[in-house]
Amino acid sequence: MSEALPRVLILGGGIAGLAAAWECHRQDVPCLVLEAQPHAGGVIRTEVAGPFVLDTGPDAFLVTKPGAVTLCRELGIEAELIAMKPPRGAAILRNDKLHPLPEGGAFGIATRPGPFLRSTILSPLGKLRVALEPLVPRRRSLADESAGAFFRRRFGAEAAMRIAQPLLGGIHAGDLDRLSADAVLPQLSAVERQGRSVLLALRRQAQRATEGGAFRSFPRGMATLVEALTAALPAGTVRLGTAAERLHPEGSAWRVLTSRGETMEADILLLAVPAPVVGGWLRELAPEVADRAAAIRYVSSAGVLAVYADAQIARPMRGSGYVSTPEAGRDSLLATSWLSSKWAGRAPPGHTVLRGFFGGALDEAALMRSDNELVDLAHATWVRRFGVGRSPGLTRVVRWIRASPQHEVGHAARVRTIDEALAALPPVAVCGSGFRAIGIPDVVSDARATIGRLLERWRAG
Repeated sequence: MSEALPRVLILGGGIAGLAAAWECHRQDVPCLVLEAQPHAGGVIRTEVAGPFVLDTGPDAFLVTKPGAVTLCRELGIEAELIAMKPPRGAAILRNDKLHPLPEGGAFGIATRPGPFLRSTILSPLGKLRVALEPLVPRRRSLADESAGAFFRRRFGAEAAMRIAQPLLGGIHAGDLDRLSADAVLPQLSAVERQGRSVLLALRRQAQRATEGGAFRSFPRGMATLVEALTAALPAGTVRLGTAAERLHPEGSAWRVLTSRGETMEADILLLAVPAPVVGGWLRELAPEVADRAAAIRYVSSAGVLAVYADAQIARPMRGSGYVSTPEAGRDSLLATSWLSSKWAGRAPPGHTVLRGFFGGALDEAALMRSDNELVDLAHATWVRRFGVGRSPGLTRVVRWIRASPQHEVGHAARVRTIDEALAALPPVAVCGSGFRAIGIPDVVSDARATIGRLLERWRAG
């Protein structure tokens, strides 16, 4: 076992790369993070425009998974976390009408008789089909299947189209019939493999509901987490505006050529970047890895943030927002989030911040429109839906080009092949939302575990 410290190089300064750097710091191992962009945090970005706090990426994270909240505790910012403001309900838009999600539900499925019967999302026959879920036999095959196929088998076609596609498709910007059930519904897939009822498991999950809801954010936006991380790391750990261009194994180590013309040497290399970037770096060195990485599809989306005076909104929505079903003739606007109704500190009294979403796997063509056209489309939808008056006083448009990885059927097998091929090289691994994890908590946990395994390998080497 070597007593010297390894040279650790982390390529990518999104939340995965920063979390891995934090794990190195916790283990007293120096590291260097290279980030091509002029800012750290990846898709986690917050703009503060006067009194308005505008999250242009994710606006919260789950606390039912430990990764992010544990990180906040270690950074000393757990006390800053805020719960969503009540009422926390959301809705699904179908046939130009908002249908509230039932109280006490999970994955959009009602788990209590009263809310289930009162809900208008499903027809009586659709509700009957959901209620019969405990009688559905488990699937015998262990092969991966689409999330759409899973929901149709367990809950019926109506629940899949009216509930699962808008909710899961909205979260992942994806197509339910292409997304992997094992990837996006791992707990529910595991319940079925154990021969148990998924509906009853959801009911038990709802009974363990987290006080204040399952999500947390910060009064000054999600960038608080990124800022705390970068501030807690030793000075010089994160180098912005520096991209890796070529990777070369040299003996048991690595040489990395950067966009600044530097050559860096590392004993441990962590690739915390999107899968296509990994594929480009490793095309000549490891063609099999490059092919598998290229098979991981990414889709694009756009967001419109707009600030209105409360007096301009004739019919304000109660709750956090809505998502829409992918029916013919629906609005181009996939979803609307009432940010200032969800989170304290987003706007001063008398003002509302709305955020609309366009694009995703089912409508990437929406991004062919100009920023002004997207703003006009969002505003026109809100005029019709909520009686919004004059044009917004402040707007922002953010485009996430090929930024949403699609964990489609067979994803886990592709990632296993990548991991196995990388194991034959000097210490190197991949992490981030394109590979083994979805969502901030799991991305954080996976990044920390991955760098931990690389450090153990080096120490044992």
